[in-house]
Amino acid sequence: MKFILLVIFMILILISASVVIITIYKSNKSKKNTINKLNALNVELKTNKEELTVINEELAAQREELYDKNKQLNEIIKQLKDTQSKLLYSEKLASIGILARGAAHEINNPLNFITGGVHFIKNNLKNNSNEKLNTALMMIDEGVRRIEKIIKGLSTFTQNEESVLKKTDVNDIIENTLRFVNFKIHSDIIINKNFNTIPIMLYYPDKLHVAFLNIISNAIDAVSECKSKKEISITTNYISNNDNNFIEIIIYNTGEHINEKSINRIFDPFFTTKAPNKGSGLGLTIAYNLIQEHNGDIYVKNKDAGGVEFIITIPEKL
Repeated sequence: MKFILLVIFMILILISASVVIITIYKSNKSKKNTINKLNALNVELKTNKEELTVINEELAAQREELYDKNKQLNEIIKQLKDTQSKLLYSEKLASIGILARGAAHEINNPLNFITGGVHFIKNNLKNNSNEKLNTALMMIDEGVRRIEKIIKGLSTFTQNEESVLKKTDVNDIIENTLRFVNFKIHSDIIINKNFNTIPIMLYYPDKLHVAFLNIISNAIDAVSECKSKKEISITTNYISNNDNNFIEIIIYNTGEHINEKSINRIFDPFFTTKAPNKGSGLGLTIAYNLIQEHNGDIYVKNKDAGGVEFIITIPEKL
């Protein structure tokens, strides 16, 4: 009986051991399968990560390419705007030139009659001591002389189609320009001319006329809105810097400061701070381009003490 119980006990032990061994085996196999699955997932994740890295690099390259193309597009738009402004300027100036040359020619004819008549009267009244008559003749002479100056300046101003380099005094160009805007200068506007001696140099006189005209007209408009001091100062200097000699023209007005957002765009085509219908936004762009044609530079700054200053520099050797 004891033997039978011992056999049964041994059988139970063997069965229990088998169950434990089978359970451990299955557990290890399951664990091994899980590890294999995890390794496979890690490999897949690594592959996906590499693919994402490649995709991100491609996106970055596309973004950089898009940025470059956008930059090129902006440059093209800027060039188109510049070209458009130059075309408008050329057409406008050509029309003004034709009109002005015709007017100068027509004015010259009656002016010659007046000059001839005055000379005839003078020759026939040499011994006449009539003070009033002599004064009247002097007044006519002065009037004719001023008209001749205007016509001479007008002829220089309107030669854009046949622009050629000419030896000119820049101070004379500014003087002629001031004659053209004289009708805009009210009695309460003070013009200070601080002209220093400038050597005769080669310029495109008509182009400088237009550049100065636009800047000075802009200054007149600015000071016209002032409630107190209305003043424009024009200073010319010749600066010798070894072989890099240049002239400097400073045009200052007591108008209000240009706000910081606008001052960097002041020479952009069609940009204007004036009220609607008060400006096309081309005047300063044209001035900038014409100064550039002289290999010069122009910039604007607000003065700490008040007012705005335009500084133009033109090299002696174009």
